Amino acid sequence: MVGTNERDQAAQERERVLAKLRAGREHLETWANLIRQGAEQRVGSMEAEDVVQDATYAAALDLYGDVCEAVCRFAALAPEIERGER
Repeated sequence: MVGTNERDQAAQERERVLAKLRAGREHLETWANLIRQGAEQRVGSMEAEDVVQDATYAAALDLYGDVCEAVCRFAALAPEIERGER
């Protein structure tokens, strides 16, 4: 657990980190959409059920999911850590 001043500073820094993580997640979404476009060309379809069968796009979706999960996990757990609850 950190003191009050350190806790306030940690909370402010956490918010800065979250803003950057969320911005990064948005860029990753753009990247995944570009990968999807390539998959659409490879499979010859724009239908989601067809495109997700493309291994490259599936890997991009997995990575995107991992990053989203990490951002959400940080957002949920960081305040608990700051309060000394973890």
